[in-house]
Amino acid sequence: MNLSEQFWLSLVIQLVLGVAIIAMMKQQLRDLVGWVKQLTNEVKELRDGHTDHEGRISHVEGRLGIPRGGE
Repeated sequence: MNLSEQFWLSLVIQLVLGVAIIAMMKQQLRDLVGWVKQLTNEVKELRDGHTDHEGRISHVEGRLGIPRGGE
């Protein structure tokens, strides 16, 4: 069975396009994972900054003359 040159050319073009699409999808997935990691780190930093308020409480207690409960 003799397949035409046009068939093989079409097959090669489809293969190249398929590989290009898969490569683009992999890159988008890497970008998405990197963005999620960055967002997670930013949220963690914000959470740590929000919950780490001991110094501010100490400052307010000291200004008001309130003795520390644990000391």
